[in-house]
Amino acid sequence: MILVQILPYSGIVSSRYLPPSSDIGRALATELNDRAFWRALGETMSGWAIGLAIAVGAGVVLGVAIGSVPALRALTASTIEFLRPIPSVALIRWPC
Repeated sequence: MILVQILPYSGIVSSRYLPPSSDIGRALATELNDRAFWRALGETMSGWAIGLAIAVGAGVVLGVAIGSVPALRALTASTIEFLRPIPSVALIRWPC
């Protein structure tokens, strides 16, 4: 935190790219007092929760189906084994 305060004032980093922590704190305080911020946060969290519920539901249904039907297991085994070592974070941006 001290480093974020010192770097812009020393000229090592432009305050355009890294504002001092005091400016960041003031901006945060302003946002925390704004109803639009809380509304947007609520919408973001509800969208996240809905997406998570859909993903978990789909994952459970597909997992049970693949695990229960030997033909599906045989058809998907190579793809699942190929994707298993890939970190899930790397797959998040994959379709884009």
